Order: sequence, then structure tokens, then C-alpha cells
Amino acid sequence: VLDPSTRFAWMAVGGRDVLTRITIHDRRRDAIWPISQVEAPAGANPRGLAMTPDGKQVWVANHLGNSLTVVDAASMKVVRTI
Repeated sequence: VLDPSTRFAWMAVGGRDVLTRITIHDRRRDAIWPISQVEAPAGANPRGLAMTPDGKQVWVANHLGNSLTVVDAASMKVVRTI
């Protein structure tokens, strides 16, 4: 999933049970792919991702955990697991 500014991309990494954020465009360096990578824990085997319309949260659907993890997009901290 991409944020509204298309600066960051989030990917579910099912084999490691994490959500990964990479920088795909940084205007300070005028560079493309990937400049930085940050990970946040997710539930068991994350598969689906959605971003809130305001770009503040990423929702992660955990296939094997039968749960939803809500992650703050800016800090990459888990807000809650439902």
C-alpha cells in the first residue's frame, strides 16, 4: 500500500510476521528505491493491507492469527490488535 504522498510503501512480510515500510522517493536525495526500511511486528502471517484515507494508520490483516493489527504510519508502532 502507498501513502497519499507516494513517498512510502508498506508491505506485509508473511514469513516473518512483520509490516515493512520503505521510502520510495526522498526529495532531499532525489533518489528512488529503497532509501530506508523500518519494520513493525504484525500478527501471524500478515497478508492484506489498507491505509486510512488520512494516511495516519495502516491496517494489517493477519491470515493465520485471524486478527487485524493497527499500526501508526508515522512511528511504525502498533496501536492495537483486534
